[in-house]
Amino acid sequence: MDFLKKAVHRSFIMSLVAIGLLTCPHLCSAGIELVNTRLDPKDNVAEYLSCIAEKGVTLISAHRGGPKPGFPENALESLKAAVNHGPMLLEVDVRETADGQLILLHDASLERTTTGKGNLSDYSLKELQELRLVDNDQRETAFAIPTLLEVLRWADDRAIVQLDVKRGVSYEQVARTVVAADAVDSVVIITYRLEDILTSFNVDNRLSFSYSIDDKSDLQALEDAETPRSQLVAWTGVVDEIEKPVWPVLEALDIPFAAGAFWDLEEKIIKTNNTQPYIALSEAGTDVVGSDYYWLAYDTLDKQQDMANALSACNDK
Repeated sequence: MDFLKKAVHRSFIMSLVAIGLLTCPHLCSAGIELVNTRLDPKDNVAEYLSCIAEKGVTLISAHRGGPKPGFPENALESLKAAVNHGPMLLEVDVRETADGQLILLHDASLERTTTGKGNLSDYSLKELQELRLVDNDQRETAFAIPTLLEVLRWADDRAIVQLDVKRGVSYEQVARTVVAADAVDSVVIITYRLEDILTSFNVDNRLSFSYSIDDKSDLQALEDAETPRSQLVAWTGVVDEIEKPVWPVLEALDIPFAAGAFWDLEEKIIKTNNTQPYIALSEAGTDVVGSDYYWLAYDTLDKQQDMANALSACNDK
């Protein structure tokens, strides 16, 4: 009977959507996610991002999972809030517990983002999950530290997660966790060395990866290491100026690239109440803009581009 009720309810909801009686903002505010509002690659994440870019859409990446008042960094609840606001990437930080479990947390110590004290690496997963996360205003929430595995399982067919693998964490273990969660088509692994890429590919050569690209020599190094360009999402750094010489090179090669607006640039945006830099980054060809204010960046660009058309075209590929 419960199954029948759910089926009837879902049929009713989708009928309303089909005739235009419900819109995404209404559904999202109610916590209901529509398939056509999701970033949903079918295979290669990098190629999917290229497809979105070809449709003239710049995506937003919620830095550290999209913290805002009441929603801490790297909390599963914060990730859910971000994708309910609109389709965007989610950049999160991966660390390891004393008993070898992978979790989301930015700092090596606990004080800034949790109710705990000391080094994360001194605690087991069970001990850490007894703590509560705090938001950026140091207000305690009811949210616990999530494991990487539970986040990846949640993200499947719902979001693209960028994994910033912190120092000392095994890329092999991260890649194996991605595979175990059947999340290869939902993940970009952020890498800092060529060997990090190769280690990940030894686990599964379908993985997409992010790597810092400052000029053509960085691309040549990737080619020499025989890493597939088709799986690269280029990271071009945190920006102050709205142009970098390497951007036209990447665009010509059809390599999707990301740049960070956080820190200095977004401080100026907030101080001046002028969101034009987001538009300028998009018009300069940036495919993904990393932001500490994802809602502001997303709403600014949403007025300029046809996200629905891009998702409709690329989610079916």
